[in-house]
Amino acid sequence: MFLEPINPVQGVHPVGLFEVNGDTRTHLATTGSHTKAALNFTPGRHLLMALQVGGRAHFLEVNVEAGKRYYVLERFVHGDGFQLLPLRTDGLSDYSTMHRDFPAWISESRFVNMTSESVEIFERNKDSVNKLQAEGWKTWNEKTPQQRADLTLNPADAFFD
Repeated sequence: MFLEPINPVQGVHPVGLFEVNGDTRTHLATTGSHTKAALNFTPGRHLLMALQVGGRAHFLEVNVEAGKRYYVLERFVHGDGFQLLPLRTDGLSDYSTMHRDFPAWISESRFVNMTSESVEIFERNKDSVNKLQAEGWKTWNEKTPQQRADLTLNPADAFFD
């Protein structure tokens, strides 16, 4: 589940969530202020990207198991777009399902569905999206192994509710 619990001013522009596989980009969902998107993935590894038109592209590796629920926070970073942060279940991270605001993130957000309007936003800006993705990918490749590990959703992060 992807959570965007931020205020309407920060979330004024929609965030596209994409799966990236080589040269292929698949639009999975578009979120906005106080929304959440439930996405299903086949078990295994996936590369996801969050992109706000005019912002920056941020990547997240996921390694998921069948039948389990995982949470990802779409964290607004001023001047840097929306970072995808895995919500850990062990409570050792600042971003975890044990965070004091986690219940509010769930209860105060509404589910969003993919619409033709949300797809059109990113299709209309395809050249910009391509450029932002390439720039974001360069930044991702410059990250250290530890930075990548911090931005990887692991099987151990499964949440049972």
